[in-house]
Amino acid sequence: IGELTDMYYLRVASAEELLELADGELEEGRIEGAAKLVARSERTGSDSSLVPFYAAVVSFRQGKGGEALAILAALEDRGLRDPYVLRMRRDMETLLREAPRDAP
Repeated sequence: IGELTDMYYLRVASAEELLELADGELEEGRIEGAAKLVARSERTGSDSSLVPFYAAVVSFRQGKGGEALAILAALEDRGLRDPYVLRMRRDMETLLREAPRDAP
């Protein structure tokens, strides 16, 4: 540790910055990396609807379709009526309905 008069700077990434990184992880197929970044974004306390949206995407990509749908439903219950989110929920429901029963 430096002298008491030394100043230290700690930069904390915002939820949006973390989600941007998570998006890159998803594009590269690194689901677990994205999951860690989304979890960090959840801990920022952001009230952005993008945080649960990305949590739903990660859950779905991890094979947790029911969890993903519940997250999107909670967004709708909060009053979010974004057409993209509504469409994603319908698409997820369709994919889950059409998936083979022995699929993870």
